[in-house]
Parts: sequence; structure tokens; C-alpha cells
Amino acid sequence: MRKGTAVYWARSTRDAYGQWTFASPVQISVRWEWIESLHQSDKGEKWMSNSTVYVDRDMSTGDWLFDGTIQDLTSESIPQSNSGAFQVKKFEKVPTLRYNEYLRTAYL
Repeated sequence: MRKGTAVYWARSTRDAYGQWTFASPVQISVRWEWIESLHQSDKGEKWMSNSTVYVDRDMSTGDWLFDGTIQDLTSESIPQSNSGAFQVKKFEKVPTLRYNEYLRTAYL
């Protein structure tokens, strides 16, 4: 199912100015679907997702994904400097019926 490639940045720590820093980017296997969908937060706020990405690992809200390879990046240290990089706004992890695998979905 995950035949595509994306670049993933995990949030790391906050710097002296309160901004998030990120771990080094890694290439991961994904299925990237450019589909807009409407979501609702736990607080009842509605927001639009521009992509649904099935990923190969757990992620957190605030991490970043880029549809492409590390060689396609203009900046490895600042994810938001790359055109086409998006912040993970929601992450879901659902086990299969046998609980031997998980479907991991990031909404951007």
C-alpha cells in the first residue's frame, strides 16, 4: 500500500525563542492522497485537510511531511522552508482485526 516516498521531520525541542526544532529528516514509505476533507478538533473547531497520508510509523501533531525525497529538499533543517511540506494536524493509529499491524494515518 505504501509505494511512495516522503520526507518526515519529527518535532524535537523548543529553542531559546520558543520555536520548535526538528530532528534530521528521514525518508519514509507512504501513500499520499491529495484529498481535501473536513475535520473537527476535540474542542469543536473545524479545519480542512489538504492531504491524507498513510505512513509507516507513529507521528505527532506538529511534525512535518514532504511529498518527495531528501534530494528534492531546499532545506533539510527547516521543514516549512520547502514548498510542498505540510504540518501534521492530526494522526490516527488503528489496529487490524488481529492486532498484528496498524493503519497509521496523518492528516495535513
